[in-house]
Amino acid sequence: MQATDTVAPIVDPAPVFGAEQWLEFLGHLHPMVLHTPIGLLAAVLLMELVSLFSPGAVPARRTIAAAFALSAATAAATGWLLARDDYSGSLVDDHRMFGTIAAVLAGAVAALDLFGRSGLAAAGRRLFVLAAAALIGVAGHHGGMITHGRSFLSSVAPPWLAPYLTVERAERASERTPP
Repeated sequence: MQATDTVAPIVDPAPVFGAEQWLEFLGHLHPMVLHTPIGLLAAVLLMELVSLFSPGAVPARRTIAAAFALSAATAAATGWLLARDDYSGSLVDDHRMFGTIAAVLAGAVAALDLFGRSGLAAAGRRLFVLAAAALIGVAGHHGGMITHGRSFLSSVAPPWLAPYLTVERAERASERTPP
């Protein structure tokens, strides 16, 4: 090979990857990152119980609560970015609302755990973590209906439970006119 010869690149240079493409890419991470706060929520709930009987578990609970808050904020943020794409409607709006409120509650849980030292702060933290668990469950169910269809769960549920697992029942009820 002579000094004047050039070597062709193995890969052609990529086109510019701008801010919009980065936002779209980050939004598409939502289905992957949303599971982390769910697992950390289970760990926070467990550590809440453990720390009642073992004060030595408090530092671990605080660390897990902080990780829960960060992961919930990440899941909510990537969800908002993903919803910029072709997602719209009341189901998406509800999913976004429940997920965002759950992320805010996760932040409150972590803040109360890291900075609150009173019995009132502990009671608030426990209340907020239970509320976050309920909201994450509802948000997750709505997310499942977005990705798998409104009757994904209700179509295979026991007959007495199925009406409560679909938003169609609630939408029909809201469409009724009062007598």
